[in-house]
Amino acid sequence: MTESDHATITVVELERMNLLGLMLRSLLGRRLGDRGARRHFDAVSGLVEVEAGAMQVTLGFERGGLEIRRGKASARPVARIRGTLVAVLDAALGRGLLRHVLRGELSARGGPLVLWHLLALMRVPRPPTRQLLQ
Repeated sequence: MTESDHATITVVELERMNLLGLMLRSLLGRRLGDRGARRHFDAVSGLVEVEAGAMQVTLGFERGGLEIRRGKASARPVARIRGTLVAVLDAALGRGLLRHVLRGELSARGGPLVLWHLLALMRVPRPPTRQLLQ
């Protein structure tokens, strides 16, 4: 379990969790320290299915908490994200999102607002670029 400003991330059956679930736990746990990301986290409610290659996890968002379960959702999800492992990881790292969508390597279904919050929440901020002194 990871806690950040009263938000909790719980992995159900941690010892059986796949790599995708562990990576999402790490990414989302780090992002919750950012105030902007926390607003996106709090805006999502319900189940989200994420499929990367042969791995599937369900993210259950509810009142400042997140539960990560291995496998498909037990009820109808508010959003689904499917793609190759490379495409899902690239999207989370802010690289090549449009390229993967256009190539059919990544798809997302659900309400546009939910998907926008998820993308903003999962995207790792790029480090500030250094400006050369003139």
